[in-house]
Amino acid sequence: MQSKKLVTVYITTCNRPVLLERALQSVLDQSYESIEVIVVDDCSDDVQAYREIAERYRSYGFVFLRNDVRQGACYSRNIAIGSANGLYITGLDDDDFFLPDRIKCFVESWNDDYSFISSGYVLKDSSGERELYSGCREFLYHDILKGNVVGNQIFTLRDRMLHLKGFDEGLPAWQDYDLILRMLKEYGVGLRIEAKTYVIDKSHPHESISKNISRVKEARQIFGKKFAADIGIRGQLALDGNYYLYDKSLYGVWDIILQILVGNVRLGLRLAVNKVYKR
Repeated sequence: MQSKKLVTVYITTCNRPVLLERALQSVLDQSYESIEVIVVDDCSDDVQAYREIAERYRSYGFVFLRNDVRQGACYSRNIAIGSANGLYITGLDDDDFFLPDRIKCFVESWNDDYSFISSGYVLKDSSGERELYSGCREFLYHDILKGNVVGNQIFTLRDRMLHLKGFDEGLPAWQDYDLILRMLKEYGVGLRIEAKTYVIDKSHPHESISKNISRVKEARQIFGKKFAADIGIRGQLALDGNYYLYDKSLYGVWDIILQILVGNVRLGLRLAVNKVYKR
């Protein structure tokens, strides 16, 4: 029965109350009903705004926690994971939102043989909307060592996430990518379902990790060391290429040629297009 398959959705937030409320409403609008929501406020400045949101949504059973000092997204996510009661668990960034059938699609598609499930995405930015990560696909550990083609906010068993000790709090960015790799290494194949059920919103002016180039650079360096035994030279160059995609001023023509020469042809072509056309 559906009532036995409780799904925990964790949301961490900091200084984005309006966007948080949109995210919360998207969970409330899910076609699947057995959902536990845990929100962790990472010491936002506007305490009153968050108190008002908590008061409105506690009537739906949503749980609100608050860090006394700012600890970061990974710490906050791990607090929520440790407090979760669901059989399954997934996350939502406070500036993004779910489409109505996301949780239903995940529960109906779940098989314990998969380490996790992900879905396609819709990316919303200043130029409009476009689809990301389309098509049903299975993933193995070595498939994604050169770059995250899974996405973020995977759906899995809560016990598995706890066993892996959640998110790496030492990473300033690429935390989802890191968890995905560890999940694949520990539990085997992952699955992306066909449905596009998550909207990534980059159209707002608020700061996000993906917009902070210095944090991404630091994460790339940590990442390269953490997975050095498995990643190889070609993989290290691919990580460089994925870092370059954040800002076209970070690389030149030689970097593009080098990617192609080592066999990262698609990434090299993507960097070339990014260099010419991206603003």
